[in-house]
Amino acid sequence: MAELITSSGGQSLGIQGHVVPLVSEEEVRALVIAPGRVECAQSTHARINAIVGGRKSDDVIVNVLGGNGTRYVWSGGVLTELAHQQTIDQLVAMGAGAVNWELDEVERILAKQR
Repeated sequence: MAELITSSGGQSLGIQGHVVPLVSEEEVRALVIAPGRVECAQSTHARINAIVGGRKSDDVIVNVLGGNGTRYVWSGGVLTELAHQQTIDQLVAMGAGAVNWELDEVERILAKQR
């Protein structure tokens, strides 16, 4: 079952144990969640498939908007800093998707993990 998640960083779609960021208010308004079904814009559908679809990896690379260039991996509900480009390349080769999250949202998640 899909659910709309609202946080200080904006809104996301929780689906099949994954978090799919929604990038605009228009995207949120266009989203229709019904039992067993999610209706959305084509761009949102492509992002859902990139994160939830038939990838080999459930990991997601997180690019931080407004950050200092540090990237993270979202894996199993935990954010971990990615220190080496080789690690990022390996995640991409395994089919990891990528998302952009605002700095304040990343900081909030990291604070909860401590």
